[in-house]
Amino acid sequence: MEQRAFATFIGMFSPTRSPFYAVVVAGLVALGFMIRMDLEWVDVRFVAYPVIPLICVFSLAAFFHKVMFTPEAHNYQLVYARTIGLIAFIAAIVVLVSQRPGFEEVPLCIVPGGHEFPPRLCDALTSFDTLYIQCAISGALFLSLSVIRSSHVPREKVVNFTQIALILSALLGSGVFFASLAAGMDGSDIADLAPEDIYPNIALLFAGVSLGMWWIIMAMAIIFLAVSTAIGMTTLTVAAPDEA
Repeated sequence: MEQRAFATFIGMFSPTRSPFYAVVVAGLVALGFMIRMDLEWVDVRFVAYPVIPLICVFSLAAFFHKVMFTPEAHNYQLVYARTIGLIAFIAAIVVLVSQRPGFEEVPLCIVPGGHEFPPRLCDALTSFDTLYIQCAISGALFLSLSVIRSSHVPREKVVNFTQIALILSALLGSGVFFASLAAGMDGSDIADLAPEDIYPNIALLFAGVSLGMWWIIMAMAIIFLAVSTAIGMTTLTVAAPDEA
């Protein structure tokens, strides 16, 4: 039984069942490397321009890719999604709290091209409280999966919610990471600098991409679960311990 459950878990990540999350994760890692390598935007853009659209498109595509599950694998979907999501939630708040001093800085709201990011959006992306609320929403969603169980034996292809959980976790984790870097770039003395000495806050741009996509995918995930419950594919019942 345990070997079969483990095989089912590993099977959730196969390219045939979850073909999109690996590209999303690889893209986010690539953006992180670009920041850590301290490259200028003139070089970073050659990676950012193709990678950012891939992240967005492949994140959305997960909702339109359907696979056929065995009844057992279908029942385990929400369990795996819950575990992955809650682990990512814990990791995100640990990183966020560990970087809290950086969020007390006045962020540099200049993005590549010398453009000023909308101040309210800049503040939201570099606000400890806002990011903590996002983490809390993520934790609440995946915790709610403890009382949602499948009541539908699939006779046709269905969405792989485990893949969606992986994508949400990757977007949240990278968004918190990028935002902590962006918040640490002090823009309080920008008035004293010459234009050519102002380096763009690339991390702020990447944080906007990750957290913006996180909000979109999170909203779609909530709607997906609500519709699934409404049409009877899932039910809001507390699962027994051996079933959760």
